[in-house]
Amino acid sequence: MLVQFYREWTTFRSGASGGTSMLAANALLDRHSHQIHDAVCDVEAIIGDDIAVEIRCLSADMIETTNILIMLGCEEECYRRGDALAKRCLALQRMVDAAR
Repeated sequence: MLVQFYREWTTFRSGASGGTSMLAANALLDRHSHQIHDAVCDVEAIIGDDIAVEIRCLSADMIETTNILIMLGCEEECYRRGDALAKRCLALQRMVDAAR
């Protein structure tokens, strides 16, 4: 799921421009933030507390990005933060893989 967000965000960013892109960014971040939160709740006992906390923080940061930046209309800041979130997803996936 973490890699899926990374891929979808990267694909989205390659074609993102204009106001309608902000709606698409909002939908993408919102969908994945909830999926990631639900998934970490389901597998918390398997992945350990440290990684679970990191993934919960990632989910919260995704929600913050959608709620605050979209309302303010800060398109470039939203994209910058989305790029950082996508990179965190990839790093967290590597942590999960290493913990197995």
